[in-house]
Amino acid sequence: HMKHQVVDQYLIAISKKYQAGSKNEKSYLLDHAQLVTKRSRKQLIRRLRSISANNGKPKTKGSGRPLVYSRDELIPHIRYL
Repeated sequence: HMKHQVVDQYLIAISKKYQAGSKNEKSYLLDHAQLVTKRSRKQLIRRLRSISANNGKPKTKGSGRPLVYSRDELIPHIRYL
């Protein structure tokens, strides 16, 4: 399998051609991308869509659990402990 960064670089390279292409061209590009990346069609479509929505950059999610409280709210309680 290709690493995520390499897959992203490949998808960035084909994203403009994919967005401008006809249904047949998109199908061909997806077929080829599936062979090269070993990813499912749906994964590739989602990734290409997120790249085009973010001006050629893949969307990255923040890792970890989202913050519930801000740091300013937590500091006094942590100091108390």
